[in-house]
Order: sequence, then C-alpha cells, then structure tokens
Amino acid sequence: MLTYPSALSPNPAAVPLLIPMPDQIVDRIIAAIGAKSATLPDVEMARHRFRELYGTLDTKGRRRLEASNLLTPALLHALGLSPFIHQSLTRYPRFIHRLDDPFLSKKIDKHSLALNVGHAVSGQNTLESFSSRIRVFRLYHTLRIALRELSGLGTVTDTMKEMSDLADVVVGACLRFAWQTLTAQVGAPWLVRKGRKTRSRFSVIDLGKLGGEELNFSSDIDIVYLYDSEKGEIDGAPSSPPLPNAEFYRRLSELLTRLISEKTSHGFGFRVDLGLRPDGQYGDIASSLRSMEVYYEAWGKLWERAVWIKARHGAGHAPLTQSLLTTLHPFVYRKYLDFTAIEEIRDLKLKMDQENRLRRKGRDDIKLGRGGIREIEFFVQALQLIHGGKIPRLQCRSTLETLRRLRECGLIQERESGILTDAYLFLRRLEHRIQLIHQRQTQTLPADEEEQLRLARSLGFTGSSLAPLRSMKDRLSAYREAVHQIYTDLFHAPSTRSTSGVSRDILALFTGDIPPEIARAWLEENGFQEPERALATLQRLRDGPPSAHYVPKTLTRLNRLLPSLLQSVISSPDPDMALGYLLSFVEKIGARGTFYALLLENPPVLKLLTKVFGSSRFLSSHLVYHPELLDELIHPEQATIIKSKELMESELRDMLREASGDLELEMDLLRKFKNAEILRIGMNDIYSDMDIQSVTDQLSNVAAVCLTTAYQIARRIQLRRFSLPDDTRLPFIILGLGKLGGMELNYSSDLDLIFLYDDTANGNLPSHIDPAEFYGKLAQRFISVMSSKTIEGTLYEIDTRLRPSGTFGPIVTSLRSFQTYHQKSAWFWERQALIKARPIAGSREMFLNVESLIHEIVYASPLTEHDKNELLKIRGQMEVEIGKESHNRFHVKCGEGGLVDIEFLIQYYQLKNGKHDQNVRNPNTLLALKALEEKAIFSDREAQTLRGNYLFLRKFENRLQILENRSSPVFDPKAPGSAQLARRMGYRSTKGESAAERLFKDYRKITQENRMCFKRHIGDPT
Repeated sequence: MLTYPSALSPNPAAVPLLIPMPDQIVDRIIAAIGAKSATLPDVEMARHRFRELYGTLDTKGRRRLEASNLLTPALLHALGLSPFIHQSLTRYPRFIHRLDDPFLSKKIDKHSLALNVGHAVSGQNTLESFSSRIRVFRLYHTLRIALRELSGLGTVTDTMKEMSDLADVVVGACLRFAWQTLTAQVGAPWLVRKGRKTRSRFSVIDLGKLGGEELNFSSDIDIVYLYDSEKGEIDGAPSSPPLPNAEFYRRLSELLTRLISEKTSHGFGFRVDLGLRPDGQYGDIASSLRSMEVYYEAWGKLWERAVWIKARHGAGHAPLTQSLLTTLHPFVYRKYLDFTAIEEIRDLKLKMDQENRLRRKGRDDIKLGRGGIREIEFFVQALQLIHGGKIPRLQCRSTLETLRRLRECGLIQERESGILTDAYLFLRRLEHRIQLIHQRQTQTLPADEEEQLRLARSLGFTGSSLAPLRSMKDRLSAYREAVHQIYTDLFHAPSTRSTSGVSRDILALFTGDIPPEIARAWLEENGFQEPERALATLQRLRDGPPSAHYVPKTLTRLNRLLPSLLQSVISSPDPDMALGYLLSFVEKIGARGTFYALLLENPPVLKLLTKVFGSSRFLSSHLVYHPELLDELIHPEQATIIKSKELMESELRDMLREASGDLELEMDLLRKFKNAEILRIGMNDIYSDMDIQSVTDQLSNVAAVCLTTAYQIARRIQLRRFSLPDDTRLPFIILGLGKLGGMELNYSSDLDLIFLYDDTANGNLPSHIDPAEFYGKLAQRFISVMSSKTIEGTLYEIDTRLRPSGTFGPIVTSLRSFQTYHQKSAWFWERQALIKARPIAGSREMFLNVESLIHEIVYASPLTEHDKNELLKIRGQMEVEIGKESHNRFHVKCGEGGLVDIEFLIQYYQLKNGKHDQNVRNPNTLLALKALEEKAIFSDREAQTLRGNYLFLRKFENRLQILENRSSPVFDPKAPGSAQLARRMGYRSTKGESAAERLFKDYRKITQENRMCFKRHIGDPT
C-alpha cells in the first residue's frame, strides 16, 4: 500500500532556499532525457521554471530531481505547459519527495487513497485544520495524476478514474468529519421501525462525470444528498427540543458542501454542483428516499432520466443508495420502446443544434461546440434511453464502455464506434491539458497562439515553427466533423416545433450549458443592460418556477411559449424590466396550463403582455399579482377607452348577480371589477394617448362605483344584523375628500373619507339602538368590505384622519357635532380640506343639505390675514417636511413650484371669493381655475399657463407611478430610468440634449413659473 507522505503536511512557515539551479545542471538533465526533449511543450519555459523550482528545494529534493529518470522528464513536460503546476510545486516543494517512483509509475487504487486520506486528516479536530489538510491532499494527488498523464505514464482513462476516485475519498472524508461535528453538537438521528429504534442513514450519490468515473481536472462534481426518512428525529440532550431528521440532514448537507467546496488559503476540495437534485436549486438540499421516489414517479423529465444513467454510490450508506437506484431503474430504463422519449430526444437534439450555432459566435469550446464531447455523450445517452430498457447490457455508466457495447449489440457500426472512441479520447486529452494550464474550469482553446502551440506539443505533435499547431488543429477539425456527422445522423426524421417567427439564437438561449460569456454577449447586443442578471432569469424560466411541477402537456406549452415570449421581450421598450416581470408572471402562474394555452392561441396578446412588462412597472405588478386579468386583454371591451359611470355601475351589478348575497364572493368580485378597470385604464393611458383628465376622471368613477356598492353591501349586512327591514331609510352619508372629492384620483390613491349621520332624523331606528353605535359599526363594516385583503387583494385603503379631531375622534360624526366642531374648534387646514368634500354614497336626501352645510363652513367666514399666513406656513412645511428636495431629488407634488403650489393658489382664491360666487366652489382644481379665470382673478395668459403646468405635472406624477410603480412622486433626473420616463412623457433626444435633459429643463421652467405666480398672488411660503 502507498501510504500518505507526512512530507505533504502544509507548512506555511517553511522558507524556500531560493538558490538558483546552475545552468549546466539543467542542460545535463535535459540532455539526459534525450529525444523526449523535442516533445516538451516549451523548452525555454521548462528550463526557467525548473530552475526556479530547484531553488525552493532542500538537499534531498534536489538530489531526487538530479537523479530521477521518471520524475524529471514528467516535471519538465508539466512545467513547460502549466503555470498552475509550477506555482503549486513552488508553494509545496516537499511534494517532490513523493512524486517519484512508485507514485508516478502506477495508479493508486481507491482503497489505498481512502487509507491515505484517513492518515492525512487524522487528529484534525477543527474545521480550519481539517479543511487545509484535505485541500493539500487533493492538490498533491491532482498534481500526481497530472504528471502521470502528461508524461505518458498514465492514460486519459487512468486520469478520469483516478480523479473520480480522488473526489469520492475527499467527499467521504468530509462526510465523516461533518457527521462527527454535527452529531457532537446536536446528537445523532434515529428512526423507529417496527417498534425498534434504529440508526438513520445518509448517502451521497454521484452523477454526471463523477458518476461515470470520467472526471476531469476542473470538473464540478454533480452529487445528490439522500437520507432514509423524514419521520425520525435527533436523540439529543433531554432539555433540547427534538430536531427533525429533515433539519439535521439539511445542516449536515450544508456543512458537507462547505467542507468540500469552500475556498480557503489552500484552495478548494472540489467544486460542488447540487443542481441535479429534485427541483434543482429550488429543491431541498437533501431529499428523503420517499420524496425522491414521489418526485421522479410524478414529475421526472427526460433529461433527468439521462442524468440518472450515470448514478452510482459515492459516500455514506451504500445500501440506501442502492435502494434508490433500484427504485429509479424503471424510470431511467423504460421496458418498452418509448416513442415519447424519441420525440423528446429529437427536441433536445434541436436545442443542442441551436446552442452550437449560437456558440460559434464565441471562442472554440471542445466540449459544448460542434462535434465536441457533449455531442458524443448525447449520442450515447440517447441510444441508452431508447434501447437500455430492452437491452440490459446498455445499462452502463461509462461513455467508452457503452460505445463498445453499442457496437457489440449492432446498434452502431464498428466504424462509428471507432471514430467516436478515438475522438472522445483525443478531446478528453486536449480538455485535460487546457484545464491544467491555469487550473480553470474551461474547455475552450486558449486565444493565445503560443499557448495553443504548447498544447499541440504536449499532445505529441512535432515539427518546426507552427507545424505542431497546424497538425493539432487539422486532427481536431477532422474528429469534430466526423463526430458531428454521426451525431446529426442519429435521427433522420425532422423535428416539429411550433416556433415560427422565433430566431434560432433565441431558441438556443433556452437550452442548458451555453457558455455564459457567449450568452451574456448576445443579450448585451440585444439591448439588455444587465446581461448577467438576464442570464440568471433565463435559467429560472428554463428550469420552471420554484416548487411548481408540470404535467407533460403544460410543460410542452411552456417550452413552446417561452422562446416566443423572449423574442417579444427583446422588442419591448425595456428588455431587462420585461424579462424580470415575465419571470414573476410565469412563477405566479406556476403549472396552470390554461394561461399558456391562452397565450399560444393569441399571439397579439403575447406581444401586448411583454410590451406592458417592458413599459409599466405598475401595470406589470398588477398583472403579476392578478394573472387572471390576462383574459381581459382578449376581450373587445378593452377597446373602450372611456366608460361612463352608469356603464360601470351596470357592469358591476351584472357581475354581482352571481354572488347571490355571498359576502366573500361579493368582496372578491368587487376587487376583480376594480382590477380589470384599472388594467383597462392603464392600458389605454399608455397605448391610446388618453389625456390625464380622462385618466383621473375614470379612476375617480371606478372608486365611486366600488365605494357605493361596498356601502350597499355593508348596509344590507348591518340591517340584517339588527333585524331591520331592507328598505329602512338610514340618514347616513359618506363624504369623499382630497383627490376623490376633486375627481382627481391617481392609480395608488387611498380614499379620504368622512362618515356623517343626522342625529335629528333617527326615527327609523328602534329606541333600544344607540345611533352613534349603530352608525359606527356600519362605518367599520363598510371599511372592512373596502380594505380587507382577500385572495383578490385589497379594494382601496381608507383614510379617515380628516374627520373632526382626526384619529382621536369617533369614526362617525353627527351633523350637529360636525358643524359645531368646524365653527368652534377646527384648524384652518381642516376648513381648507373641506373645499374638496363631496357626498359619494349614502342617503340621497341628505346630499344637498350636507353640501350646503359644508359650503357654509368653508365659505361663510371671510379669509383673514391670519388665514393667509397659515396657508403660507402649511405650504412651507409641506415643502420642507415632505418635499425634501435636493440637487438629485425632486418632488412633483410638494416640491418648490409643484402641484401643491397650484392647488393652494386656487384654493386661496376659492376661500376668498366662494362666499359670493358659487361657481368657484368646485372641488375639481381645473374647473375651479376656469371659474376664477371667468372672474378675472387670473388673466387669460396666467390661467392658460397654470392649466398647462398643472396638466404637465399631473401627467408627470402619473407617469412616475405607472412606469415605475411609485406611490411617491419623487424623481432623480439622473437616475437610470430617466430616459424611458422622458420618452413616455413625449420627449425625444436632439443633437444637443438627451430626452431626459429636455424633460428636466421643462420641469424646472414650469415649477419656477408656478412659484413665481404663487408668490405674486399670495406670498413666499419659504
């Protein structure tokens, strides 16, 4: 047995001697290897690095180098090719002591490796010391295996097997350490079976190249963590709550992954890829045996069948692994010829073809490119999936062995088997050398011609100048063309896909294993500002929503749909935003295939959907949260730009008929109605040039219709709760204030409301019912109908702080109390707020009386100098406390010269003139402005300026909200989205100025005009 050399222990304190090697010694060594020196990748580089390495060695190491006929030629070859090997040996010079015979001349079997790793980590009790030992162990054996192949002492198949064995023993050692560490902390996991307490088990299953024992020097290791059952728990300390098995194995798997893959000062063990587990990156890090069985039985896909062809036990409890592999055997190898699988394999082949086409835009990848390693592996696995169930001999993990068996079974010709075998071996040798140059995870030929020439010489191609490189490239090209021809001939029938109009490049982006740098470059070329994020999003779209499993029909629809959606995304105003919302939308829909069918059958809707996703954050969020609204985009009613309030009321009544008094259904239907109307208004706002006045009118009418209906529902429930007749007349009214009162709502406005009742007209209530309590409960019931969150969301948020005494006052107020409060106790701002008060719902008989009372409160008293100063003070406070403007922060509403300047200016003159002129009492800002203009309060030019400025700022506020989904009208003119915002405001770039600069220039001009006008008429609020 070859024991682990103690000289390999990491020793950071060791100081290299750094005594250069005499040139004559180097020349003598090179001369001693004779003809082999002609095949060195780079003689001068080997000479230079050999000399440096010699200077780090102790006397024993130098003597070994000078005397060895085995190690020295191997080192010269490796040093002439690989900076990685040079740097590693220079850092760990004592490796030289154990890199001579017999360590190079023969393979080390897996059993000996396992004993060696046990010796290497023996006595290491801390995470840091264990990690450093295991990483040095891995590095030493990687260098040993590399020297064997580079020198010709080992074959490429030896390398694949030894690297796979090395990964297994490293994972096994890490598992033992992780198990000991975790059980010492929390206890060991147990199960109770048939009344007996038994030990719970865990295993690591190898997949991919590791499973096939075909690992290369820089491969990720594809592994899956398995435990026996979720039903057990930890037998920990009596005082501690029991820890479920699932939680124990989650912690164990996380610690194990960290031990194997975390990078330290000594490098890493192996890069771990857990993406092949059930549900991929969204699934549990460790799965129970039963959950694995259920997943693959119900949801297993073709590519997962291919994955499990190479599955084998890696570490832990081997019988547990075997139990799963036995269970999954019928899933992997179907007993009968599977025609569905044939179609799916054709589909996978088409995806790979598109992938290759896209990849040719980038560097030359010998694994994933045309005629590369992947095509050989796909060819083999496709035939295994089709025939493996009927021909057990094909149930094999090794690519090379399966090629031999395919030939013996007559499924491929001897010529094909020979070509694919020779090509595979050549490509794997080339792959290994590419990776050894810098120990990078790549299969791409280096761009530098000198590095390519060194590769060619390392592979044994000889000659002067560039002849070795030409020979290598000719051989590589011949192999790849031959492989690709065999791969292409695998299926003769054409693949059918419903992807007309979708570019082949886009199809390729939805396949796996595209080199990220190529995909990123393509995405950047096609308008994505964040290609890295876009690539991650595409991967999530490709893999499906987290924890959402598809029936085959749904999966087929989704796979047909996504490339078309991406093509539409690229054409949208903001591809990054559109792709992000597309992901959210698909994940929200999950496995509901009817939505995908709807989109497939309606291409115009598909384009409109992605246009929305790339244009409006508000509408996109609306659609993501309510995907059922997608159906609304198909209906011709969506072409209705303006709906009357009466039409809205009629449509809502028709919807509510199906509820038959079911409160929960009524609340859902109310919200569905509102959501559909908001979508209609928003779509017409963006795409039909609906003017801002129409937008606010429509939004205000939707709110009024919903509010009135919600009140009728609350009223009905309240009357029945108190056993009163349905036709009982209730002297109760709901006032709308703020934007609702002024018919100026925007998309995210809450509703400012006041509830009033007439305490002098309560003859309809029985004497035992207290009116204040009755109407208070009615108001609360109404608020619940409006604000409660159901599965359809919230209808509207209600704000009642404008009631007398604000949040400290009762929720409802009698008319007499309301009048008394405003005559004796109200602040000026409360009087000002009532300018916009308007009865919305309740007793129609009270509407006129309440309007008269409000007008008396607001307009009966003259506007004093104190009131004027109070108005200026309030405006100044709003600017400072809400506006908070700076050089890069502007507030459209409350900032200097913002909307509030115009609103306060108009309200000032309403308060001043409303007593004698009813026309100026209108709660709508623009209608009040028109009345004031007719009174000559403002000149025609001044009124026209204020009207235009008001509409501009309302549109700006609207665009900020609908494009950016902001409830606060704050913007930064230099923010990334300012260009799109400017375009949506109608601006275009000129030679001298960008669209965003032009928008901000106009904004500053308008706000300055507003402030000047405000100061001219009222004074300076600052």
